[in-house]
Amino acid sequence: HSILVAAGKNPGLIGTVYYLGRTKMKAHRTTPESLDIFKLFDRFRSDGAQAVVMEVSSHALSLGRVEGIKFSSAVFTNLGQDHLDFHGSIDEYRKSKLHLFSLLEEDGTAIFNTDDPTSEAIEALHLKKTITYGVKNRA
Repeated sequence: HSILVAAGKNPGLIGTVYYLGRTKMKAHRTTPESLDIFKLFDRFRSDGAQAVVMEVSSHALSLGRVEGIKFSSAVFTNLGQDHLDFHGSIDEYRKSKLHLFSLLEEDGTAIFNTDDPTSEAIEALHLKKTITYGVKNRA
């Protein structure tokens, strides 16, 4: 979001704490329900937004809240132990996170952290456009 603002763009933001267009709205969950997402998109467009930055939770991916959305880019930071109560296992948690990359536009870009072991699973998807980053591993 900050990068787009610095580049002179007017992005909408959907995140854990708030949703931001011309008006800041308190968030009730990280990724809203599907209908609410599309209402926010409409509001952002009416406010002149040129892009939307959205945090997409593993819960939202598992529950289908973002189905039908095609992302121009997707960023994966890391996989921890924090949502195992919902997913039941680290493998199910990883599978839900990997689903985000299936929602990329055909020429979309996958951006991911090579320091996280899940990066191997992302690489195995053979996505067309990738950008990697890392501190310990080669990016």
